[in-house]
Amino acid sequence: MTPSPAFLRLGASALVLSLLTACGGTAASSNATPSSNSSQAAETSAAAELRGERAVVERVIDGDTVDVRLGGEVVRVRLLNIDTPETKDPNEIVECLGPEATALLEELLPPGTVVGLEYDQERTDSYGRTLAGVFLQDGTLVNAEIARQGLGTPLYIAPNDRFLPPVEEAFAEAEQQQAGLLDPAHGCTIPARVQQATTALADAAPANLDDATGEVAAAVAFLAALDAVDGDAHPHVRHLVGLPSLEGRIAGVRGDITALQERAAAQRRAAEAEAARQAEAEEEQRREAEAEAARQAEAARQAEAARQAEAVRQAEVARQTEAARQAAVDAANRAAVPAPAPAPAPAPAPKPAPNPGANIVDQAPPGYSAEIPGYTGPRCYAPGGKFYKPC
Repeated sequence: MTPSPAFLRLGASALVLSLLTACGGTAASSNATPSSNSSQAAETSAAAELRGERAVVERVIDGDTVDVRLGGEVVRVRLLNIDTPETKDPNEIVECLGPEATALLEELLPPGTVVGLEYDQERTDSYGRTLAGVFLQDGTLVNAEIARQGLGTPLYIAPNDRFLPPVEEAFAEAEQQQAGLLDPAHGCTIPARVQQATTALADAAPANLDDATGEVAAAVAFLAALDAVDGDAHPHVRHLVGLPSLEGRIAGVRGDITALQERAAAQRRAAEAEAARQAEAEEEQRREAEAEAARQAEAARQAEAARQAEAVRQAEVARQTEAARQAAVDAANRAAVPAPAPAPAPAPAPKPAPNPGANIVDQAPPGYSAEIPGYTGPRCYAPGGKFYKPC
C-alpha cells in the first residue's frame, strides 16, 4: 500500500502518534455477524443456559471495557486476557483501529444484551474494574471474538490466565487471515508500516536519509516509534511486534536501515577525508605560493642590490676615467710650459794647504809613538788612535 503524503511528512515523534492513531476505513470486523449472533441468542435463549453470573449490558466504553447492570448496580467490566487499541484514556491518543474495536464490541453487546460473567483468581484491577470473561447466550466468549476479528491481542496479567488459551487460539485465526491489526491494507497497522518501510528501503541510497519528508525517513521514524512504545501502556503493540510473522520483517527493516546508515556514515567519512585532502592540498599550494613569492622577492632584492653595486662600480670607473683624463690634461699642460734653467752649482771650498813642516812623529804624546819598528806585541793607543805604546 502506497504511503500517503501525510504519512511521509511525519517526524519521529509524530510517527509514534501515527503508529498508534486510529485510521479510517471499514472495520476489520465487517465479516463478523454480531447481529445474527444476537438474533440467534434471542432465538435460543430458552434452550441455552447462560454461563456465569447474569448481567445486562448498559453501554460499551471501548474495545475491551463495558458497563453492565449487576445485582441492581452498574459495574464496569474489563474483559480478561484481551487488549484492544486505546480510544478513551485521557492520557493516551486514539490508537490504530481503536474505534473499530469499540464498534465491534458495540455490535456484539448492544445495550440490554443479557450476558454471563465468569471470573478468575483476581476479581478487580487497580482501577476498581471487575475482571471477567463475558459470554453471550449462545456461549460465545466475547473476549475471544474480539481477538478472532484481529481487533485485540492476547494479554496475560498474572495470575489471571483462565481465558488466555481461547483468546490466543482466536488471535491465531486472525493472524492467519491477516485480519484487523494484522491487515496490511489498513495503512495505520504495523504490517502496513513494515511493508511501506520494506518497499522504501529496497532501492534506497544513503542520500535518502537526509530527506526528512521521504519514505526512508518515514521508515526510520517507524522504527523509532516502535522503540518508543511503552509495553505497559500499549501491550497490544508490543504483542504485535513480537509475532514471528512480523518480528523477522521488522528485524529486516532494522538491518536495512542500519546498513543504509553505515553506508551513509562511510560516505560521510570518505567525503570528510576528501575534504581534508583537498584542504591539505590547498594549504600546500598556499605554502608553495608563499615560498615562491618569497623567492621572487629575494631574487628582486638581490637584483636591485646587484644593480646598485653595478651603478656604484660604473660611477667609480667614470670617476677614475675622469681623474686619468684630467691627469693627462694636466701633464699635457705642464709639458707645454718650458722648464726654468737649473741654477749653477756652487764652487767647492779650497782645501787648506798642508803644513809641510809638521812631522807626525813629532806630534806623538810623550811615551807614545806612531810606529815602533819590529814591535809585534800588544799596543795601548793614545787618544785619537794614531799613537800607541807597548802594553
